[in-house]
This record gives sequence, C-alpha cells and structure tokens, in this order.
Amino acid sequence: MLRVVRQHISCRPLAALSRRMATHVLHTDTVATLRAEQEGGSVASTMLLALVEDINDRPGYDAYAAANSALLAPHASSLAVVSRQYAADMKCFKEIICDDGPSRVDRMPFVFCKGSAVLSWLLCDDYLGSPGSPGNLQRRHATSGHANVYVASSSSDDLYGGASLDELAQQMRDGPVAFVVTEIFSSAGAGDDAAGPFDAAWTAHGGQLVLSRKLARGDAPSSAPSFRVLEGRATERLTIHRFPSWSDVEACAASAALRTAHERFSGRARAIAFATAEPPRP
Repeated sequence: MLRVVRQHISCRPLAALSRRMATHVLHTDTVATLRAEQEGGSVASTMLLALVEDINDRPGYDAYAAANSALLAPHASSLAVVSRQYAADMKCFKEIICDDGPSRVDRMPFVFCKGSAVLSWLLCDDYLGSPGSPGNLQRRHATSGHANVYVASSSSDDLYGGASLDELAQQMRDGPVAFVVTEIFSSAGAGDDAAGPFDAAWTAHGGQLVLSRKLARGDAPSSAPSFRVLEGRATERLTIHRFPSWSDVEACAASAALRTAHERFSGRARAIAFATAEPPRP
C-alpha cells in the first residue's frame, strides 16, 4: 500500500500565492559557467537535483522524461539514479518544512554520475535547444509550473558524502534509502552556520551528511565546494542527509530540535524527505 504524506510544519497563504505565480527561469550565466567547467576536463563526478512543481500534463511530462532517458542512454553505466518517480507514486514522501505554502513538488529527478555525463546532457542543444529549434527542456516548461534545478560537481569521485558513487549504488541495491533535502533560501544573520540548526536536528535522529554546499557566486568556476542553480529561485545553501530508515525521518520531523531550527529560519527554508524505491528481489 502506498503511503504518500504531505506534512507541513508551516504554510503561508500569501507566500504560496507568490510561488504559484512563479515561472520557469533558466539562468544562462550558469549554463556558461557549467560549460566552462565541463570543457576544463577536471570534472570527476556530478550531481543533479531538480524539484519540479505543479506538473499539469503527466503524459507530456512522461514524453519529456523518455526523451531524457534516450539522451542519457549512452552514459547509463556512469549514473546512479536516486529518484525519477512522481511523488504520488513514491511509497515514502514528506514535505517536512514548506513556508511558501504547499510547494506541490510532483517529481524529484535526483542523479549522481561519474565524470561529466550529466553536464553533457544538460548542456546539449537537444536538451537546451538552439535558435529556431526548441529543446527537450521546453517540453518540461510546457507541462509544469516551476522547478528548482541544482548542479554540483567535483574533481574527485567524492560527491556522495566523500565516498565513491559505487557505495551509493550498493546501498540502493541493498534496500530503500531515505534522504532529506534542505534548501535555505536566505541565511540572513546566520553567517557560516546557516545550516547548523537543521544539521543538528537531522544528525540527532541518525541523519548522515551526504552533501552540504553554498551557492557559487559569479561566473568563474568555483574552487571551493559549491553548487549552481540552473533553474529557479536563488538558494544560498543546499544540504542532503541520508537516514537509516524512514521511521528515523518521521521521528525527526516531529522533534523539538527541528521545530527550533524551523523557528530560526521561518519563511526562509524548505525540507523534503523521500525514500528510494524497493530494489528488485531475485
């Protein structure tokens, strides 16, 4: 039996209306920077995380996803696909914090890869389009309301909490893996400790840090660990934690520590939890 839970610690109607009026925004400066990183030849691993909201044409979105699968097929052996399901089809999905009102995240493409295969896909003309020739991206824009799309890269195979992506692949083969994604949209007044209160809450309930990065500023390739926003609203900090079980996620969602963190960043953060699919059994 599927158990899809959309739990919100806080919802603000006016902010929700503002979010509903959001449109798709592709950051062309980020495209140029990612191309420079790819051409530099030093990318050893890449992560893509997209939070796609308000999908209004599921068959159209399915066609978009199928076209992406075809574009990525030559690189399949280098990919670790964490999530491509619709939220409604996930056994475990929870919007823990959403101060902008129900965010209606309908799908969360979440992929790690060795090398720069993800960049090759995201930056090609078949995906982005070219003058006079729409790309596959325009199909998603036509079938959904908004998306935040994040890209992170490293010169080593260490994006998954300092471990090789082979470890992530093995964990997903062994059983469902639970994750919490935290976006901090504004860290005003928090300094370098912007993610600290949330990190403390997650780790107190068994969460292990997979990725914690600040937004890269400017158009030059960043030498410090960072991430880029390819589409959507500006996000200052992105963290991802892995949990031993879904029950640990639920316990954390109801904890006083998380309520304290949320109060400190009220209106400036979002946290979404999900678990990977049950692996096929022989």
